[in-house]
Amino acid sequence: MKMHRFMGDFDLSSEKIFSEDKELIHQLRSVLKIGKGEKMILCDGKGIEAVFVSVPEGKGMTFIREGSVRSAWTPRKHLTLCLSVPKKENLEIVVQKATELGVSKIIPMISARTVKTGVRNDRLIKIAKEASEQSGRGNVPEISDVMSFTECLSMDGRKIILHPDGEKSGEISEADMVFIGPEGGWTDEELNSAASAAAVKVCLGPMVMRAETAAIVASFLWSDIG
Repeated sequence: MKMHRFMGDFDLSSEKIFSEDKELIHQLRSVLKIGKGEKMILCDGKGIEAVFVSVPEGKGMTFIREGSVRSAWTPRKHLTLCLSVPKKENLEIVVQKATELGVSKIIPMISARTVKTGVRNDRLIKIAKEASEQSGRGNVPEISDVMSFTECLSMDGRKIILHPDGEKSGEISEADMVFIGPEGGWTDEELNSAASAAAVKVCLGPMVMRAETAAIVASFLWSDIG
């Protein structure tokens, strides 16, 4: 049976860890009904994990390490996803799936035709953490504060901007940053700015994809997973 997995600021070098973290204890005791002697995996968020056995203690939980620590999977490539902010549920889906696919950083971005601008960063961080726990990832991707298209373009790295008139995706094997536009597409001014920043226009295929679909496909193609 698959063991539950939790990520937090754990000192895995210790053979015994005590926690009174309210959110963690609520999940363990009230949601999952974890009792004494149940095995689980604790990960420190830095690529190290180990199996522990639970022992309820007062208002908290003691975890006793069973065996040695081990490495958890972390992405070797550092891929940044710059996504023009879609509606709430679609942004959350992208954060979840991009985390599972090994994206290192996600930037909610405001472009000229972005409709939605409000983003709950704390909610996105929680979703990324839960996706890391569920998928077996050893770290949590960075969720940036909202940035403008111009700010994102000024960052260093090999850039790809998704566009129907671009090169075939199979011809571009490496990227550090991928730009996904809004429902209304990029303006000519934005495309000119992207070209000036050496961003390569890339097409994902003959079908017109929604922004969240394009973001998930791009995450797969240019991360460690693809």
